[in-house]
Amino acid sequence: MTDGYMVFTVGTTQAFNLTRYHSVPYIGLSAGTVEGNYQLPYAANTAKKLWIKVTGNTLDGTARIMLRKNGGDTALFIDINVGVTGVLTATADVAIADGDLLNIQILTVGASVGNLIFASIGVTFLLP
Repeated sequence: MTDGYMVFTVGTTQAFNLTRYHSVPYIGLSAGTVEGNYQLPYAANTAKKLWIKVTGNTLDGTARIMLRKNGGDTALFIDINVGVTGVLTATADVAIADGDLLNIQILTVGASVGNLIFASIGVTFLLP
């Protein structure tokens, strides 16, 4: 088995004190506050890695990006501390069954001012 990459170019800004959901692989095209509107079904697989390229961060609190499965948290998440920019990664094995619904959640609820600006997000899946 080999790893396959899904890279999503976004060029998106998220303000403080928000929870937004993005469809995988359509991150950046639209986002919203109702998770069910941004979940897409996937074939059986394993998600192995999540990464984000943060190009600006003026938040006064911690942000979090997470791969979500069937409306629940997974082990693939990244906490983004105050002022941190660059490429940030997380690794874990997240089993995906046929029909599981995946999406990305971005939380900036730990901040009371500022913005998080990100250029891209990627997920690495194990390919057969």
